[in-house]
Amino acid sequence: CPAESFGLGLESAFAALEGDSRRSEVLADEAARSTHSMTHTHHTWHSCAAAYALIGKPDKAIHELERCADMGLPSYRLFESDPYLRSLHTDPRFIELMTRLRREHDSIRNEFGIDA
Repeated sequence: CPAESFGLGLESAFAALEGDSRRSEVLADEAARSTHSMTHTHHTWHSCAAAYALIGKPDKAIHELERCADMGLPSYRLFESDPYLRSLHTDPRFIELMTRLRREHDSIRNEFGIDA
């Protein structure tokens, strides 16, 4: 029975917080590749992005955030406020992704007359 990817993603973030970068990356890589999830896969990718950001792997972190944004979790507010993603805030790719997501958010809000 394959490991459940959402749990692996969370475990990878916990390993990163505990300072075990090697274990964190192995778990995040496995979770990101998995097709078995009890939740929406974008939640797994968000956890993986957090783990990668915490262990100093910005390329992998941003890749997972882009997957999240493209596949059901395009939340610039979540990504900007996530403390585990703070190390990415000055990365031009992160800034570009947040700009795109904000633009899409504002467009939808304006199209439907939402004041939030």
